[in-house]
Amino acid sequence: MATMSSAGIGSGLDVASIVSNLMTIARLPIDRIDAQTTKYNTQLTALGKIKSALSNLQTSAKNFSKGLSMKAASGDVEKFTATATSVATAGNYSVDIKHLADYNKAVSVQGYTKDASLSGSLTISLGEFQTDAAEDTEDRSGWSFATGQDGDGNDKKVTIDFSAGGTLAELRDAINAQAGGLVKAQIVSGADGDHLSITSVDKGRSNTFKIEGDGDLAAFDYDITQGSTATMREASISWSTEALIDGVAVRSNTNAITGAISGVTINALKTGSSTLAVSRDTDAITSQVEEFVKNYNAVNSTIKLNTSYDAETKTAAALTGDSAVRSIKSQLYNALTTVPDGLAAGMPRLSELGISLDRNGQMVLDKTKLTEALDKSQADVSAVLNAYGKQIEKTIDAQLDSTKGTLTIRTNSISGIIKNFGTRKEALETRMTSIEARYNKQFQALDTMMSSMSSTSSYLTQQLSLL
Repeated sequence: MATMSSAGIGSGLDVASIVSNLMTIARLPIDRIDAQTTKYNTQLTALGKIKSALSNLQTSAKNFSKGLSMKAASGDVEKFTATATSVATAGNYSVDIKHLADYNKAVSVQGYTKDASLSGSLTISLGEFQTDAAEDTEDRSGWSFATGQDGDGNDKKVTIDFSAGGTLAELRDAINAQAGGLVKAQIVSGADGDHLSITSVDKGRSNTFKIEGDGDLAAFDYDITQGSTATMREASISWSTEALIDGVAVRSNTNAITGAISGVTINALKTGSSTLAVSRDTDAITSQVEEFVKNYNAVNSTIKLNTSYDAETKTAAALTGDSAVRSIKSQLYNALTTVPDGLAAGMPRLSELGISLDRNGQMVLDKTKLTEALDKSQADVSAVLNAYGKQIEKTIDAQLDSTKGTLTIRTNSISGIIKNFGTRKEALETRMTSIEARYNKQFQALDTMMSSMSSTSSYLTQQLSLL
């Protein structure tokens, strides 16, 4: 007597449905893990948003320690532009640009054919020229040149041995290979042949070169104290950017003059004189404080959103009931309302700078009060903002510190829980596979047995009916 092997076909037993229902029950621990994982991931996301908001506020607070913004205005932007940092002080200056920084350049007078052979040696020195002359003069009897020294106290000088001879192109390559740190050599091709052009690597008086040659290379002798000669034409002088600021001579090897006026950089563009005004940048300072106010309110709103409870829908936010997170608001409030250590007595309070909290705990800024406080004493405003900024920065650091921060520890703890859930789920999933296989095997066997019993019952009933 044959038996049916396809589950449920012979007995009518719905094996697939039975196994599916049993597996639904068996997977309940996994479903609970998934629900818990989702819950903790939601908390992790909420904590991430709060940490991000706190980080933005901390950056705003730190910016106060850089001082308040200043601006520099040129009376003639075609001659120079200027920028100012927070360390600059207000003032007006006269600026007279005498020279713009330039490279030292000399070009050979003689043109050479491409196969012309040259030999000899060439000594190139790098140093600084001095002169009291305000501009280039034919008479350079008052000009002087001194070879500079490197960090080891050695003269900045290179001698190129070209005694084996070669073409002008090969001499150029030898100069660039051996003296490339001092000068750059190029070839300029003209109607009368190829000319050797030598240029200093950098601009300024301290990047002046001197060339002394022998043999054929004596034709490339150059000395700034002599200028152009019968063999070398001076194409440009290595002037530094030189200016008179309120009559005081200043110099820079680039077109940017720094250090002459504390916190101010003058970018020379053209010779000539104009005025420079350094003043408080009220708009930038207001924007700086507005950014702080915005970021403070963002922290409050982010915390409120993620710790709230909707009584109408009876829905809790991700961090509802989390006292540690809710306490951040009170800690920031204390940092704002407690006078910082070290702030001198008599200094204005934040409210006198136009910064206050409304009845809902939101920070508001009165720009008029801020401007009035700046007009009264910019130094006092800077000191107050710096002091409170540091206090708030310290408060936030207690939350965000990479090892000891409260939110960091909390975040790491939740991440560990989520990881543990993942490990447990992986083990349970492996177990589910074997459980499902066992259920299928058991109920397929039951189906086969029930099918066989049904066939036997039918046979017996048939035989008994024949009696």
